[in-house]
Amino acid sequence: FQGVRSLAVMAAAGVDDSQGAPEGFWQSAAMCATGGEIIAPMLGADPGDAFSVGLLHMIGSALMHQSSEEGQVQLCLPIGDDSGELVAAEVEVFEIGHDALGAEVLEAWHFPPHICQVIGRHHQSAMPDAPALERTLQIARNLTDAALGSDGVAMLEGLVFPSGSAELAPGDYPSLAMLAGWLADHPDRQVTLV
Repeated sequence: FQGVRSLAVMAAAGVDDSQGAPEGFWQSAAMCATGGEIIAPMLGADPGDAFSVGLLHMIGSALMHQSSEEGQVQLCLPIGDDSGELVAAEVEVFEIGHDALGAEVLEAWHFPPHICQVIGRHHQSAMPDAPALERTLQIARNLTDAALGSDGVAMLEGLVFPSGSAELAPGDYPSLAMLAGWLADHPDRQVTLV
């Protein structure tokens, strides 16, 4: 139900329109939602909630995009050098970051508080004792970031695993599960593209 509700919210917000979101929004959101749904059971989070949070965590960016000049709003995936600078720039222009805006809008639309809280905090590092859904989103974001090049093009190859190098191709769920498990045990680490 949460997944269907999330898609309905995206349509109601006008994000399903080709001009309703920044370029690359849907690819990033879909990859993060799918990654979250796969990772959630490993961390004890609800897969439906993880899918929804992955899909909706950038809705604030889409809403800002709809009320700004072309190219003024940037996505937080791929993560880039400093996502804190992105949020600071949003606050300077819009007086709110996309993370806080997304949480406020979803709260007004009566989404469960735990989902709104995770979305509102998605730029804060999740601590190892953070709720499972928060850790799931962070790992899904890291995997999505690793899968997207700096130009937003999927680059699912040459990922470095702790024991060396391995290839990760779309649909390679055993390798994805291994990588997700390693990231779950090491939330402070990033995946490196070579």
